[in-house]
Amino acid sequence: MIRIFSQTHLLLGDFNIPNLSLNNTRTPKAEILINFSHLFALDQFNTVLNVNDVTLDLVLANVICKVVRESFPLVDEDSHHPAINIFLSLRAEKSKSFPINVK
Repeated sequence: MIRIFSQTHLLLGDFNIPNLSLNNTRTPKAEILINFSHLFALDQFNTVLNVNDVTLDLVLANVICKVVRESFPLVDEDSHHPAINIFLSLRAEKSKSFPINVK
């Protein structure tokens, strides 16, 4: 059995649901995403607004994230999708050792 709920999940992307509120469903697409977010205990962390004062790019995670506007993007920005930096802290599991065949 896979234990998906004890894992760290980070889902990023443009879902074309402006100003999605995980507590307020308005469209069938939003309802599906909200149900998915609740299933995996994901919160939305991006509050960076675009040129139209909406957030299109979502940062959904079950760990605490900090999302900030990138001051020096690597490529030209699309005004609807401002460059962002995502900061999160992850704990690495103990590394597994693998046998090595030495002759």
